[in-house]
Amino acid sequence: VSLRHAFAQSLNTVAVRLSEEVGRIRVIEMARRLGLKAKMDNVPSIALGVTESTLLAMTTAYSHLASGGQLVMPYGIVAIHDAYGNELYRRQQSGQLQVIQPNTVRQMNDMLLAVVEEGTGRGAAIGRPAAGKTGTSQDFRDAWFIGFTPQLTTGVWVGNDNNAPMQRVTGGNLPAQIWRETTARLHEDIAASPLPMTAPGPMPFSQLEQDRFFWNGIY
Repeated sequence: VSLRHAFAQSLNTVAVRLSEEVGRIRVIEMARRLGLKAKMDNVPSIALGVTESTLLAMTTAYSHLASGGQLVMPYGIVAIHDAYGNELYRRQQSGQLQVIQPNTVRQMNDMLLAVVEEGTGRGAAIGRPAAGKTGTSQDFRDAWFIGFTPQLTTGVWVGNDNNAPMQRVTGGNLPAQIWRETTARLHEDIAASPLPMTAPGPMPFSQLEQDRFFWNGIY
């Protein structure tokens, strides 16, 4: 099957074969570049998301695709004022830094759009261009949907506080539905715009080598 179809249908065997072909070290390097700092074991199952991560970290990683490949740094405080209204602090915008090549961003967006349009994330469709990915852990203990439009990236996690299995909740049902209802309301007064996309095609070996060392070690 094509990589686009595999992404859309969450075919784990294809993800593992791809990871093994390009090299697990490169998978880890890309994760680090996108801000994922958790310990990652160099094992075949790394392609299936066996490394634990937080919702904030995963949503930030996907935000790099919505931003066109530019570095995204999460923050929670915009400004601080004292009791008299004096501004004590305001977050300064960070400089622009390209951490994913634009052509890679366009190809990823095309595959993640297929997830929403024809794959496991169909429950997240909001009637405008949106891309994302479902995720379900073993025994239905965790279910995710992380998606984005050109204006907004949102992550949804559903699970039990005691890590007990859920009643067959997957990333494609409840999390996708929560994402759809929330995102649709937030976009009510925003005009629809397309995501930058390019259908995946053969990549020259020279570019593969370039990607391998592109911003390597920045994190």
